[in-house]
Amino acid sequence: MSQFKIQLTLHRGVEGFADIQADWSQAAQGQASHFLHFPAWYGAHLATVAEPQNLLFAVARQDQQLRAVIPLQQAKLKLGPLSVPGVSLAYANEMGLCDGLIPEDIDLPVAQLLAELKRAGLKFRLFKLDCISQSSHAARWIAGSQLPNKNSHVTKFLDLSAGREQFYAGYSSKFNRNMRRKLKKAQEQGEIVIERYRNAEAAAAFDTFLQLEDSGWKGREGTSIAQQPNKLKYYQALIQGFSADGVLSVNVLTLAGKPIAAQVGVQINSTLNLLKIAYDESHSDISPGYLLIDGLIAEPDSEHYLSKVSFVTGVDWIDRWKPQCEAVKVAYASNNWLVDSALKRYLSRQSAPQPSSHNNTQQTIAAPA
Repeated sequence: MSQFKIQLTLHRGVEGFADIQADWSQAAQGQASHFLHFPAWYGAHLATVAEPQNLLFAVARQDQQLRAVIPLQQAKLKLGPLSVPGVSLAYANEMGLCDGLIPEDIDLPVAQLLAELKRAGLKFRLFKLDCISQSSHAARWIAGSQLPNKNSHVTKFLDLSAGREQFYAGYSSKFNRNMRRKLKKAQEQGEIVIERYRNAEAAAAFDTFLQLEDSGWKGREGTSIAQQPNKLKYYQALIQGFSADGVLSVNVLTLAGKPIAAQVGVQINSTLNLLKIAYDESHSDISPGYLLIDGLIAEPDSEHYLSKVSFVTGVDWIDRWKPQCEAVKVAYASNNWLVDSALKRYLSRQSAPQPSSHNNTQQTIAAPA
């Protein structure tokens, strides 16, 4: 570790983000393991949110090098009926996860961050680390702090590391027969091809996803991205940012040359995080979305090998794939004895279910118990 001490600075809103974006992107290239570690996620949020000044970034530098970025937001935080002025990890989208870019070797105690926030004049009584998964940088960062926490939900993923044959060996013969039947039925209608796009090409292919999503029930109900100007602006900024960072991925499944399913995601090394999926409902009898996932499963020596596909969220339809589950928790730090007492009462009443897995034993988050 460098002999230089950690220097913390705070950067607020659009202007503050612009000041650190280039250095943050460079630091993420060597340290990021999740899409939440890249500036693109927060830049898109800032471009569309009503009050960008409520978003701030705690930046840790060492030897003049940007080492860590902790995205934060000011808000009233609820503890049951009590509303408390607080600071929390930035929650920039509906994906249900928060994190920051926090390298394992950085010496940055939680208390040092809170002290810096106070010195900067922020008035808060509660610090909330919202929606942190057990593998997140934030969970690792607070692991020794013994912060009170509660279960929130789970994030689901498929472990593809053993390759295609071993992956499907874990499924029932009925599941495998159904997958073969759907694939055969699709092949009887024409050639099935997976088109893989990265970065600039993926940004162009995003239009295919938009068209597929708008062709289905979301289009009919007016909730597709294409029909919501602010959401479209958000995703266009997101696509541009992740493309610039070199991690954007768009996969398109075509049948007889026609797109029938698409995925928009972020690929970091051999892990693909799926942010959005869409399919042509006129082909629902062959489950295009399933066929596209099936097409991603490759042997380790393949140029298209993926060790993990994360669905990010924990929605129920994913359960047909019998995914593994990773615990997501919420942790708190109070700087006021009255709030601390209310926090203890609030947590004692919480009874969120423990995460479960269909085929795997799960570990709890590596944060304090």
